[in-house]
Amino acid sequence: MCIQIVRFSRGAVLEAGVIIFLSCYSCCSHFNHNSGNEFFQSISSLSDPVPQIRYNQNKKKILNMYDGFDYVEKCRNLIFMGPTGTGKTGLATAFLTHAIDRGYNGRFIAFAELVEQLYQSVADHTEAHVIKKFAATDCLLIDELGYVEVEPVQVGLFFTLMSRRHQKKTTLITSNLGFSQWSSFLKNDHLTAALIDRLTENSHVINMRNCVSLRSKLGTI
Repeated sequence: MCIQIVRFSRGAVLEAGVIIFLSCYSCCSHFNHNSGNEFFQSISSLSDPVPQIRYNQNKKKILNMYDGFDYVEKCRNLIFMGPTGTGKTGLATAFLTHAIDRGYNGRFIAFAELVEQLYQSVADHTEAHVIKKFAATDCLLIDELGYVEVEPVQVGLFFTLMSRRHQKKTTLITSNLGFSQWSSFLKNDHLTAALIDRLTENSHVINMRNCVSLRSKLGTI
């Protein structure tokens, strides 16, 4: 399902996103602006001698990134990476709705649905229209990148879309796979390398790989 959101209340969504990210995990991830292909390493866990200090540091970084709003104003991408159930979508949605609340248009779509729409556009010769529609979105959230394998034509169209958005619009991506694994579903090493290069050239990468699944915690309630 593709959901185009027009306006959304800021406070409730930010509160939910930050609570999910900070309160339910055994590990918070360190992140900052990425001017190259650097990854951001975990810096806090419950076994840390000073977990509360590091908890506060990560909370401050999240809020600074959110309130600073340069991810939209400077067209920087946000990439949330980590296992299933760790709240990537919830946190990414908080940033998406924040952009919408500031007057930008936004769109949420699952990766599987996006590449399916791109694939269908080939059959009815509407590729240019579909790519233009998604390329024009100020803040585009592509959820669950990596859950489906794609055909070569879909990879090419997805790469074209990301190239159109490069340094012109903000793209938010969630994925349960690390960058080194993206070629496993994109099936094209050269395009994968070029795609990662564009996405990370001007981005924030939030590494949630060591976070404990929120679903496992909810299951114990």
